[in-house]
Amino acid sequence: MAYGAGFRTLADLTLGSLTEAVANFGASVELEPICRKQLHFWRHPPLYDDSRPFLNAVKVPVCLVSDVDQDDLTALLGWHGVTVAATVTSEEARAYKPRPEPFQLALARLGLGPGDVIHIGNSASSDVAGAAALGIDTAFLDRAGNGPPPGVTATYTAATLTALLPQVFPC
Repeated sequence: MAYGAGFRTLADLTLGSLTEAVANFGASVELEPICRKQLHFWRHPPLYDDSRPFLNAVKVPVCLVSDVDQDDLTALLGWHGVTVAATVTSEEARAYKPRPEPFQLALARLGLGPGDVIHIGNSASSDVAGAAALGIDTAFLDRAGNGPPPGVTATYTAATLTALLPQVFPC
């Protein structure tokens, strides 16, 4: 259970999973350098080429809903100089997507209802299914071109953020 009182941060889950894997395989590995590299990546990942053009083109408030820990998202946004109207992390919501709590917190932060927003995400199971369960329109960012898995339907689908613009914001 990774929500509510049983919530664990992504950093804690990562260390726990790695510790368990090392023990299961009887490996002798120093975990701290591995975790340090992962933390650095979470805070300094490259941006996709379409990210800035999309954010510059969108004329509505953007709220980033992320499963990454709060400090990591803050560092990432600062590293890239990205500003958005609001952010929500699973750490704040005490639940990971597709549970409703992160999406509900995002709606509350924006002061909007499910019918007033669209959730764009690259995970059909976490982003699309989670948001759709609350009645939120969804856009599946299908960068790999594989389409959503059976049983998951997005309102919109595109390979890039900029390709979503004419679908989501016609005119």
